[in-house]
Amino acid sequence: MKLFSKINNKVISFSELDELIPSTITGLFGYEGSLNLNNIFLTLVTEFKNEESDFIITFVRFSRETRGLKMKEALEEKDYFKRAVTISLLYKGNKISIKLAENIFHICGLKSLELGYEIIERLKEKINESQKLVEFTKKNNKKLALLFNAIENNCIYKNDKVIFPFTIVKLNDEEKKYIDMLYSYANYAPNLNWYITHLQKVLSITEDTVMQVPKVISCIPIMRNYIYSIGRPINRIVMALIVKHESKRFIVKYNNTTQHYVRLKVPFSNDEMTIDSYKKNKNNKRYHHIFIHRTGTISQTGRDFDIIKDLFKELIDIIERYYDAIIDMNMDFLINDKV
Repeated sequence: MKLFSKINNKVISFSELDELIPSTITGLFGYEGSLNLNNIFLTLVTEFKNEESDFIITFVRFSRETRGLKMKEALEEKDYFKRAVTISLLYKGNKISIKLAENIFHICGLKSLELGYEIIERLKEKINESQKLVEFTKKNNKKLALLFNAIENNCIYKNDKVIFPFTIVKLNDEEKKYIDMLYSYANYAPNLNWYITHLQKVLSITEDTVMQVPKVISCIPIMRNYIYSIGRPINRIVMALIVKHESKRFIVKYNNTTQHYVRLKVPFSNDEMTIDSYKKNKNNKRYHHIFIHRTGTISQTGRDFDIIKDLFKELIDIIERYYDAIIDMNMDFLINDKV
């Protein structure tokens, strides 16, 4: 049976999972070094767009506090990581999410682990800029206190952003970078009080951002996602019933009144679970997931590649054996370029 997938916007046919590139990878990168996470949150420059750079940080979150794009929506979210800075960024057209914790870079949205190393190096450059800004703050604390006082007494909040009714001139390069950082906070401030409070926090920084330069010492792919298609529409009710009857491994979930896909899951092995030791809840049950959509598109997510491949073979074998029963002949109009 032919299977299909899209790679670089081109539809290809394949028969073995080894032939496919994961649509996304989540990598866990361990590092030696010491960073001040609160400083990183306070001073990383966030941007909406930057035509001169292919590395743009759009959002930063630490504990219950947030900065950057979609900040107002994020303030209403209850989920957060107490001991990690969450960083959303764009790099070479890839949307990347990073959780930076003590000795760990947890990176989602990768196309390869090599891309993860590139992103870490670029992020380290931004963190070094943060360190320079902290040094500038400590060196010019009294002068900056006067500047902040002028900002507090003169800036206004209009059209969802802080507006400065004055221009600061005669700045050297270091001073200009610092003022650009202050302006970057203003672009996403939910109100004037938040902006002033944030400036006060920046002014009160006394510790360095980088106590020891981080060096990556390990890398583990902890999640892989594959998307492929059988090229024909699927009768989801029949699919769920057949898999439930034929397989003892898959836990089958499907409710045709609330779900648009058949969901299959298999618990992680003990070896796979040990990788989660960095998490607070070590006993949290984790699963391989397969989502089978009506169009024939299948999304498969898991950790260990050998197990992913084994589950893939078992599923495809079931589909091949019951192909005529599973295919929904009345829904061919759903198929578009097979994927």
